[in-house]
Amino acid sequence: MFLGVESVSFDTLKYVNKAPSVSNYLSNLMDNIQIFRDNGIRLKISTIIGFPYEGIGDIQRTVDFVLSLREEGIDANTGPIVVYPGSLMWNMYEKKQIKLRKILNPRIRRNYAGLFASLFEDINYFVPNNFLPEHKFLSQEELESVIEEGLRLIRRHRGAYE
Repeated sequence: MFLGVESVSFDTLKYVNKAPSVSNYLSNLMDNIQIFRDNGIRLKISTIIGFPYEGIGDIQRTVDFVLSLREEGIDANTGPIVVYPGSLMWNMYEKKQIKLRKILNPRIRRNYAGLFASLFEDINYFVPNNFLPEHKFLSQEELESVIEEGLRLIRRHRGAYE
């Protein structure tokens, strides 16, 4: 079973309208994970970091969530947000509510983070994997550094599922 959790940050989940009640969403998420595990259903859980309003603590909570799932033997991962055409974030970009900035650090591109093969490395035009939304509180360099550190921690951790 694949679950796209996005984040475990209350504010981030509100920002992306993940659920009408974020507290219920998080509670139900943990209950459902346990139900799946109790019934022998293998899980793959994906999260995202780097939303425009996420603080460093929000990113760290999501990284910690992934690490705790890996400790329990669940296949969990995270990667930087990708703003796909047609998505909520893309619509915000088109309305000039957010800006996209080219990723300077190649180690945090989504294709290096684990969900995509390096299919787009040599393409010189716009590829969503190579851009992050401009952050409201962190400089591009700070944001990329925080994301890289989170990815490094997760890559270094070997979960029981491996």
